[in-house]
Amino acid sequence: MLTASSLSQFGLSVADIRMLAYVGLVHFAVVFCLWIIGRGHRNDSVLDVYWGFSFAVAVWIAYEFNTPESARSRLVLTLATVWAGRLGYHLFSRWARIHGSGGDLRYQDIKDKLSSSGCYALKSLFLVYVPMWFAYVLAQLNMVLTVAARNQPPLTVLDLVCAVGIVCAIVLETAADLQLDAFKASPHSHGKVLDTGVWAWSRHPNYFANCCCFWGFFGMSLQIPHLWWTIISPLFMTWLLVGFTGKRWMESHMRKRRPEYADYIARTSGFIPMPPRRHRS
Repeated sequence: MLTASSLSQFGLSVADIRMLAYVGLVHFAVVFCLWIIGRGHRNDSVLDVYWGFSFAVAVWIAYEFNTPESARSRLVLTLATVWAGRLGYHLFSRWARIHGSGGDLRYQDIKDKLSSSGCYALKSLFLVYVPMWFAYVLAQLNMVLTVAARNQPPLTVLDLVCAVGIVCAIVLETAADLQLDAFKASPHSHGKVLDTGVWAWSRHPNYFANCCCFWGFFGMSLQIPHLWWTIISPLFMTWLLVGFTGKRWMESHMRKRRPEYADYIARTSGFIPMPPRRHRS
């Protein structure tokens, strides 16, 4: 049984548990509505519409629950809101452009696999939407608890370094997304690989920048006693972005559709931005 003393060992309080439960309920309500919308559009990429915005929703719920006065809480709240708003807008605009043609190919792959034995609607709810709902909550634990924590120590150099890192990551992610959108919109890009701009330095600069944001928020939480265990948030997102639905799936997909991608792999860093390698003749 959870008690106040046992929770305090993890930097939690009974109020924090209530707050996390409320965040989870709000997310589940939205995810369930998106599942219904997905049935109407006949594709589940609508889930991406809420992914970015969900972080802003979560941190503002945390702030309203506890209304902490610490500078760190306000700084994380501001950074998370800006980052989530930009990412949410990008994902929403992308969905608006492609949902009529079937949406994100990752969700098409999932649909093809789940549709083979019927009952796709129910299977998508429990095997796609519910796991995504869980991913929302797990990914947000760190920043939500940092915003909600009371009696925090003053800002430190580490906080400022992490904040600057997050701002730089947001700029990099924005540049990567804008360059990719412009490339896809060009009639001359069909069948080709984007290998200019920040994409010349990393095959996945958007994923790398996104990952940096999560680790930056974790670095800021380290100043709060007992929140070390929230490292599960950046670890989970690193795995998701590198080893599951991000880099791993994307490269498998690109190898099949773009013959030039093998050469791009040979001369471009897989994740961390680095100067491109010289092409070997």
